[in-house]
Amino acid sequence: MSLIRIAYATQTGNAESCGRYVLAEAEMRGLRSAATNLVDYACEQILRESTLLLIASTWGDGEPPDDAMDFYEYLGKLPGQPLLQLQFAVLALGDVSYENFCQCGKDFDRMLEEKGGTRMLPRVDCDVDYETPLRGWTLDVLTALAAKELAS
Repeated sequence: MSLIRIAYATQTGNAESCGRYVLAEAEMRGLRSAATNLVDYACEQILRESTLLLIASTWGDGEPPDDAMDFYEYLGKLPGQPLLQLQFAVLALGDVSYENFCQCGKDFDRMLEEKGGTRMLPRVDCDVDYETPLRGWTLDVLTALAAKELAS
């Protein structure tokens, strides 16, 4: 199986801890994976990824966190549908008390699909108590990936 890229966009560290959790769960299942903060991710690498699990927090009034701005802008400017090879899933973190709850994750989910990616499962939006939805999303996405691995 090709590499499962777990990318996270974080301002306070919550998305990073989620990314580390997903990585540990994937490795326990024998799935080849790597976790990367989007600030350290070469944007053009998305053109070569086959599987992306994106965990994104929202900052301020619906904006991406600082460490995701370059990737967010790069993805938004990509012409056409260059991500036809990509399957993806998005876990969005936010705070329901804000008007633009989980907006960054919603934007990434929409952009990845518009650019040709195939959504593996519906986006999950998490409020400040994200542990339970994180565990459910992780189980769902890794089960789908493991089933795909067995079928190939």
